[in-house]
Amino acid sequence: MTDQAGKGKHIDQVKFYLGEAIANRKKGRLKEAEENYMDAALILMSYAKLQNTSERGKNIRRTIDILDSLTSVFHPDDPEIRKESEEEGWHILNDLGIGGSKLSKTSLEDVAGLANVKEEILSRLIYPIKFRDLSRKYGVRPSGGVLLFGPPGTGKTFLARAVANEAGAAFINVNPSRLYNQWFGQFEKNISKVFEAARKLSPAVIFFDEIETIASSRGSSREDAVSKRGVSQLLIEMEGIEKTEKEEIFILAATNRPWDLDDAILRPGRFDIQIYTPLPDAKARKKMFELNLRSLKFSEKINYSELASSSGGYSGADISYICRRAATRTFARSVEKGEEISLSNRDIVETMKEVDPSVSSDTVAMYEKFSNSRIRNR
Repeated sequence: MTDQAGKGKHIDQVKFYLGEAIANRKKGRLKEAEENYMDAALILMSYAKLQNTSERGKNIRRTIDILDSLTSVFHPDDPEIRKESEEEGWHILNDLGIGGSKLSKTSLEDVAGLANVKEEILSRLIYPIKFRDLSRKYGVRPSGGVLLFGPPGTGKTFLARAVANEAGAAFINVNPSRLYNQWFGQFEKNISKVFEAARKLSPAVIFFDEIETIASSRGSSREDAVSKRGVSQLLIEMEGIEKTEKEEIFILAATNRPWDLDDAILRPGRFDIQIYTPLPDAKARKKMFELNLRSLKFSEKINYSELASSSGGYSGADISYICRRAATRTFARSVEKGEEISLSNRDIVETMKEVDPSVSSDTVAMYEKFSNSRIRNR
């Protein structure tokens, strides 16, 4: 028998067993399907022994792919397999220079305000993960994507971390600029690797910050050939998640420039839920002051209601900065006088007068106009 004939025979046998595996899985014969996968792998390995170095490597890789499919389908809950999968997922992210964390102490309770935002995310993501059996009965899956848009400093990243923690999911924080690569095809590969890592870490939350970097409107000055391919690849990966029942991967994205986004990513099945994260209202501002000042020593009882009412127009980031600046100045006075000085209500108020809101009223009007237009178009 010639080498070519031998190769054809082995390929036919592998195809036969893989076909049998698929057929048996559909019929619910899982034990037989598992054996079919193993038969296909054994045939490939036995054939690899007869090949030269180059061909041997290809067949070994094919064997590994088959065995990976076998373990992920039939032994997904094996602790050792799960551990290896997670380690591989973190390794992929590290190679891309992307930060990730398993869990944080941040919860939705720590997010000031945004009640409607939290309610939407609870029903779309957290409940389906926490109550899997019940969610299946209603046909509800943690899928699709949520776009958070609003002024800078309104807590979009903080909210995303809280979501991952509440869901008990890995948090993959992606700044698209880290994936960007001018070499043909590399940008798309980097995006695919992020989703590959998420599948290995499932349940996982992928958070794309500054999503407009790779999803700018076609024909805009921000778009180039590379980013156009990046948008296409992102949509392919998201659609792949929609068609898969096994992985629990949820996509969050944030932008300060929603009007720059391509309409393609806002269609149903993609980032079909768009949530406006506005500047905090008085209730939220009060909680922000409480959170930022809770560890500091004061000479008097702080009037948080007064601080909240006098800080209209400030973002969460602005309030955090005001509190840090007041604390730093009081610390400096303590050093100069050689004694510990406690902060006062007046210290915060005076510091606030020196700091202008980072978001203008005109900018807020632009966000509200965009938000209203999205509501009308739904």
